[in-house]
Amino acid sequence: MRIAIVENEQMERDHYNELLKEYEKENHGIKNEVFMFDNGFDFIEKYPSDLDCIFMDIDMPQINGMETSKKIREIDPDVIIIFVTNLPQFAIEGYKVQALDFLLKPFKYIDLKVELEKVNRFRITKIKTKSLWISQKGTTKRIQLDSIVYIEVIHHDVIIHTLNEEVKFRGSLTAVEEKLDQVSFERIGNSFIVNLRFVEGIVKGECKLVGNIYLPISRANKAHFMDKLNSFMNYDLD
Repeated sequence: MRIAIVENEQMERDHYNELLKEYEKENHGIKNEVFMFDNGFDFIEKYPSDLDCIFMDIDMPQINGMETSKKIREIDPDVIIIFVTNLPQFAIEGYKVQALDFLLKPFKYIDLKVELEKVNRFRITKIKTKSLWISQKGTTKRIQLDSIVYIEVIHHDVIIHTLNEEVKFRGSLTAVEEKLDQVSFERIGNSFIVNLRFVEGIVKGECKLVGNIYLPISRANKAHFMDKLNSFMNYDLD
């Protein structure tokens, strides 16, 4: 997951780091990308793209977590926000920025773990509702992401292989990749992107998909693909 921590106290930021490392250790293969900020102004100015969640301290100088979150909602209306505070009376205010939850200080590992697993469930639900829109012979077609088994490119043609059909159109694999969710899909070479939901195993250096489909994994992509597959399996998305 891509996680932002907005907390002005160094001791608290160190606490997050320790607990997140423990979470990764407990869930073998999970790798979180964590962005630390010590104030709301820097966070707004340097807001990382594609965040999954934000742990936002409320009681911060200059601009507090609530005001920071209001600004963030103008940038990113969908990111999950979890407020962290020792002031539970702010809970009502959190509804104004659609906060998912509140984490009360001082919190322990189990408290953070519960929130991370809650975030992951929301991510999965969001992924399942996503679609890919493509232009094909003058018409626009909608494809559910969770129906895509794999995608390949042949010359300048992109072919999307779903559970029920093949959809072919002119384009680039990179352009399509940018529209896919980063949890379920992974590139295994210059010509293929696979949906990890449909991976059955790795056989002699090839990726085996449902339907007895075998696709080559390039050397350049192998290590990252295996890490991604292990993380996906440990999330137990199915």
